[in-house]
Amino acid sequence: MTTEALLVTRLGRTAGSPSAQPDGPSVTVVCEAGPSAGRTHQLGVGRHVVGRGCTAAITVADPSVEPHHVLLDVNTVGAVDLI
Repeated sequence: MTTEALLVTRLGRTAGSPSAQPDGPSVTVVCEAGPSAGRTHQLGVGRHVVGRGCTAAITVADPSVEPHHVLLDVNTVGAVDLI
């Protein structure tokens, strides 16, 4: 079984991102491995749950991942903290 792998790849404002703040940065998260490989997600300023739960901002279809596995905190300068 291949596990999912996520990678934060780009910082900066992304035009047209539905979750990006109008005057704030966004980040691009790319799934690098597993069943969701190649999927990208745009995250704006705020906290975003990654996991296999249906309420996660980024859902990961991997049984080794918790329903609410990690929290990505994107701040107003585009830095990302894992919580």
